[in-house]
Amino acid sequence: MPAWLQFNQLVRSYRAMNFEQFISTRIQEYKHVHPHFGQLALISPVIPVSSAPCEQGFSVQNSIKTKLRNRLDPEWLNRMMMARLVGLALKMLIF
Repeated sequence: MPAWLQFNQLVRSYRAMNFEQFISTRIQEYKHVHPHFGQLALISPVIPVSSAPCEQGFSVQNSIKTKLRNRLDPEWLNRMMMARLVGLALKMLIF
């Protein structure tokens, strides 16, 4: 049986558990077979599932750093991007 089908069958057998219980059970059962699985399971809930914030940052950067402002200092660019993304009041920025 292919590995994916085995895993799918295993997941279906643990439907009563929530994600955290399921992962902790899997770690305990397979920590001797896959020692790095535990580390992966601990960081998996914090892995972003969308690239939208990154794409938004690049979009703002491209709208600020144009051909006319190509020599903009990186620190100034960062300040301008933060003002646009987070909405900081201009009086809070040190010019």
